[in-house]
Amino acid sequence: MIILNSLKLNSINLKKQHDLITDNFINLLLNNQYTCLLLNQPLKHEKITSTYLGTENLSVHLNEFTDLASKNEVNFSQLQNMTFLVFYDIGVWRNIIQKEIPNAKFLYQKDAGNFKEIRNNSIFPYFTTKLSLVDTSWRQQVFNDRKEVKIVDPTAHQQFYACFLKKNRNRLLPLINQIQDKWEEID
Repeated sequence: MIILNSLKLNSINLKKQHDLITDNFINLLLNNQYTCLLLNQPLKHEKITSTYLGTENLSVHLNEFTDLASKNEVNFSQLQNMTFLVFYDIGVWRNIIQKEIPNAKFLYQKDAGNFKEIRNNSIFPYFTTKLSLVDTSWRQQVFNDRKEVKIVDPTAHQQFYACFLKKNRNRLLPLINQIQDKWEEID
């Protein structure tokens, strides 16, 4: 959604819904409840196309004085028993971090302003991907007391797809091309 919000979509009739849908993807498309779903898995169905958009890579931002901040990369297992500040609306990453770091504590913040205030006035580690940089409000007032460290576990690297009915391909192609172009620009 960060990429969608950053695009100039004046010529495209688009209604965005920012719902985290966790199942029943094929039926939602077949029943025309959604025209396009952005998913971290391709869908296999004769009437559905899944077009690769790009890969998101999760990083953790650690206080510069922690032992792990001296590393260039970490595993989820090294992040056990830590407390993380997490923006509430992080999509698929929420389930991934909870599953991969079961002994961690997560301080979820729904309000972006509150998240930024706590982030900038605490030493809690937090997560980002390169797509976070597209959101200009995300970058505002970030103090550099934390080091970005890549997470190398396979689940920290998610491929994303635009999934839609084949009959809607021509209608969605301009949007998909813009998303792919923006994603390449970020990578």
